[in-house]
Amino acid sequence: MATASRPTPPSTPQRRGAWLDLVKGPLAGVGLLLLAGAAGYYLIFGAFDTPMRIMLAAGILLVGIAVAIDPSAVWGQATTHNARYGGNTLAVAAIGLGILALINVLGARRHERWDLTATQQFSLSDETVKILQRIPQPLQATAFFSFDDTRRSEFGDLLREYQIRSDGQLSYEFVDPVERPALTQQFGIRENGTTILQMGDRRQQLTGTRESDLTTAILRLVEPSAKKAYFTTGHNEHRLDATTPDGYSQLKTSMESDNFVVETLNLFATNEVPADATVVVVGGPKLPFGDEELNALSSYLERGGKLMLLADPRVETNLGTVLAPWRLGVGQTYVVETDPQAVFARSPLSPLVTRFPVHKITEQLPVVLFQATTYIDVPSDTPRGATITSLAQSTERSWAETDDAALRGAQPLQFDEGADVRGPLTLAAALETRPEIAPGTDADPNAPKTRLFVVGTSQLVTNQWFSLSPGNRDFFMNAANWLAEAEELISIRAKPTDNRTLFLTSAQQNTILYSTVIFLPLIVLAAGAAVWWSRR
Repeated sequence: MATASRPTPPSTPQRRGAWLDLVKGPLAGVGLLLLAGAAGYYLIFGAFDTPMRIMLAAGILLVGIAVAIDPSAVWGQATTHNARYGGNTLAVAAIGLGILALINVLGARRHERWDLTATQQFSLSDETVKILQRIPQPLQATAFFSFDDTRRSEFGDLLREYQIRSDGQLSYEFVDPVERPALTQQFGIRENGTTILQMGDRRQQLTGTRESDLTTAILRLVEPSAKKAYFTTGHNEHRLDATTPDGYSQLKTSMESDNFVVETLNLFATNEVPADATVVVVGGPKLPFGDEELNALSSYLERGGKLMLLADPRVETNLGTVLAPWRLGVGQTYVVETDPQAVFARSPLSPLVTRFPVHKITEQLPVVLFQATTYIDVPSDTPRGATITSLAQSTERSWAETDDAALRGAQPLQFDEGADVRGPLTLAAALETRPEIAPGTDADPNAPKTRLFVVGTSQLVTNQWFSLSPGNRDFFMNAANWLAEAEELISIRAKPTDNRTLFLTSAQQNTILYSTVIFLPLIVLAAGAAVWWSRR
């Protein structure tokens, strides 16, 4: 009778081999997880530090042990048909990850960004960039914003852009007033959203979050001595405090943002221009100046003064006596422009200028509107040592209209030979000379240059047109800084936010809804069904 054989117990090597077969899979899995964790750690933090090295070394060790346990099995799996295809896929994925890693490294080392908005609203203006490049020493911005303040994120993006453009001269920090009350009290902060700018022992405080607010505060730190602009009064000039369409209130705000101190000047009362005047502006007078006032302006120019005249047609101001020694004059008739590409709103009395000569005032200047303008007489023979530049001109299809009936609309506008002045006509001019060549003077040759800026319309920068035509604002501010001999501040200023809204009709909304939510998925399902049916 046969007896049942007892199973032979496994030997020690067999037991060890079975145990190794059990652990090699988990070892390889944990090792691969550690390697993936090390790669993720490096991509996120960009640091080859101790935690990353530990994960990398442990992963390599565990995978190496798993391979060493049964190298023949690993080789066999690696040479199978599926493994070869899997290896190709892995290689392609590795190449893709390598390209992404290279792009990340290049992006981290080179801060290149592109603003694709129509008005470049996410880029800093030329004016801001120039000011940031002039920061002489480290500047610290401390922004006191609570964590739940909706302005904090956008202002942080703006500060980051300032930091990059200043080559690291500007640094910033956000402080929550609730979490750090001691620091808040130390800076004397009374309002959430306040930012303190400190450079050396100088400090500026601002509560705005726009580019213009921040740039103005930085400019006041970089240039602690402000420029002073006097606007003449007493002749029905445009009022600086008037918010009406014909007022200059927006102009005043813009000049103060460019570090000008703006004040009024009554020459009838003072009979002289103050010694601290950087620029004198005559903005659209409607009444004539008296002899003493004219003498004060003439003496000011002879001493190397800086004068801006915003004139108007059909107004007698007697200012021709101030301009005559410099051989400049202001016309008394309206400029009519008939080129359809050079007028605003199809109005022949609203010339647009898009081309400008090479001059500091007109650098990178966009379109400028000259509403209801006259022309400037520019001599063919300039005074000795002087430079006169026609900054803006009408086209060849323009003329200076002398017929009042045609201007009133009673008759058609047409050029009358012998009566009207044919274009192109100068609408704005700039003169620069030294005071020693002024007629009848013996001024110091080293004295400041005399500078004149004359334009044929005082509506150039009224509230009505100041925001509507940003080119007018830049034109005036560039001229003001040129007169003040602050050419480094001549630039294009911050752009308005470009708010684009897409309005859809009900039919358009339904088209988008059904085409994306219903039709496209149905097309995919139909294609899948067709493939299934063909292979069935």
